[in-house]
Amino acid sequence: MTRSTTSKDAQALFHSLLSAYAATPTNLKIIDWYVFFAVFTALIQVNKENKEFKDLPPQCAVADFVLCILVLNLVIMNFFG
Repeated sequence: MTRSTTSKDAQALFHSLLSAYAATPTNLKIIDWYVFFAVFTALIQVNKENKEFKDLPPQCAVADFVLCILVLNLVIMNFFG
């Protein structure tokens, strides 16, 4: 398998995923963005090079992440009934 075929396969996979995600309902996309936001903010808080959260222990960042996930689960349970 050459590099160009691998690249073409990766591009085909990406376009396939993108077109499938475009067909996803908006409500589920909102949930996806919320999860992305929760993970992203947890990574920012745990990053040792980030001076803004230097006094924040990693346990607090994990607790924030768990709290976001709990809120998300409650919203999903309420949304889906």
